[in-house]
Amino acid sequence: MEIILIAGIAQNNVIGNKGMLPWNIKEDLQHFKELTIGHPVIMGRVTYLSILEYLNKPLPNRMNIVLSDKVEDKKPGFIFANSIESALEEAKKYSDRVYIMGGQSIYKQFMPLATKLEITKIHKDYEGDAYFPEINESDWLEKKREDKENSENKFSFITYERKPQIIKPVKKGMFIAFEGIDGCGKSTQVRNLVHHIFEKSKYHHVVLTRNPYKNVSIREILHQDTDPYSQAEKLAELYINDRKDQVEEVVKPNLKDGFFVVTDRYKMSTISYQTAQGLEMQNLIEKQSSLPIPHITFIIDVSPEEAMDRMRKEDVSVRGKEHKFEANIDFIKKLRENYKIASEILKENGEKVFVINGERSKEEIFQEIKEIFDREIQN
Repeated sequence: MEIILIAGIAQNNVIGNKGMLPWNIKEDLQHFKELTIGHPVIMGRVTYLSILEYLNKPLPNRMNIVLSDKVEDKKPGFIFANSIESALEEAKKYSDRVYIMGGQSIYKQFMPLATKLEITKIHKDYEGDAYFPEINESDWLEKKREDKENSENKFSFITYERKPQIIKPVKKGMFIAFEGIDGCGKSTQVRNLVHHIFEKSKYHHVVLTRNPYKNVSIREILHQDTDPYSQAEKLAELYINDRKDQVEEVVKPNLKDGFFVVTDRYKMSTISYQTAQGLEMQNLIEKQSSLPIPHITFIIDVSPEEAMDRMRKEDVSVRGKEHKFEANIDFIKKLRENYKIASEILKENGEKVFVINGERSKEEIFQEIKEIFDREIQN
């Protein structure tokens, strides 16, 4: 998807003052309209309120997406999103190109993702309280410039394109976990991301691991015991101890060597599954607080009905024998809810957790995962 930042910028990098444009350049407004018409635009709360003040309605002939979790007065005709991922997901439904129209914090968040900048450069300093991020010449190439002038200002329409990225060796490792209920399709996305990381740079080395790690007793219980609610304490203890071995033997040494470590399940599985079995979630979180925190955790989210339908269609020789947690849809419903609750708790604790809509094509799911990964590695 083409992500384009569009902005008017003064000579001193000012873009706004008290929620308003410091200048009134009709040619700039017309230029903005010509570029964005027919495409989605993403804005923050302050820009949204400014549009309401002047128009009292969305910008016409465009999908208006507001990225903020602090909007109380949600007017009809706007779409509200609380994350970059969900905002881009909405935009994709409308076009393969999206324009980011501010303000300051929105520009800053999208700058690492942007493929193009459409800038109206006003050749004059203005007083203001909002600024555009620095346009680094090492990252951006000026492709087009039109110099303009009216009775009050000299200005230029400038198009920048991102320079091809030179991939450098990763000096420290990166730890990525995939989570989700059985049948969500995470194993496919694990393989896709491992391939993407490996192909992204000749300096990348990838280690793939999974939970359970090596304790055979865990899988024996899963396949021999048909009651999803039994042996919760024992399973929690076995999983956590097995995970500690995985961390010491696989995760830490490879991160130290600068490798990427990707795990199919990690601590959130124990938090979600054993809470569904009846244990206390916060206690399970605290028992694993000494474990390394993944740089990224992806949760592939699907409905229990979709997951069970997928599992029924899979070849037993490929998937393996059904285990105790897979046959009970009420248990899977609790499990999915626990993943949602746990993800919010861990995000509040500073962890980067991304919930991915798994009820799309494999290609669409991976495209979102790839975009998040590429943004995070760049940061």
